[in-house]
Amino acid sequence: MEDVILEIKPEINPKNFDLGVLIMRAQVHKLTPAHIALIDLVCKNHKKVILFLGIPTIGNNPFDRENPLDFATRRIMIQEVYPEIIILPLKDQRSNEKWSQALDREISLPFGRKSALLYGGRD
Repeated sequence: MEDVILEIKPEINPKNFDLGVLIMRAQVHKLTPAHIALIDLVCKNHKKVILFLGIPTIGNNPFDRENPLDFATRRIMIQEVYPEIIILPLKDQRSNEKWSQALDREISLPFGRKSALLYGGRD
């Protein structure tokens, strides 16, 4: 497995946040070393972790070349390795503002109003 180096900006202390929140698509049949490194980092930094899997909703067919796997398949794949984290779907939205509002709502569902530190990929 290749080494993946992840850094957190020095002005952010993950221990100051109640929840670690991951946002990813994970449209792969097996987690990559980068996925594993990111999930491991969040689990190391937080006692409570929520992982949101992006769900395409634009168009009639939610599955295409970029999104071949459904939510349930990806959830099972991740929970086989990380059974302790909460995995929820997060639907795509037509605007960043609506997507952000939906994310805020969904974060509060499992644990109520807690401080959350968001983690994500290259985008």
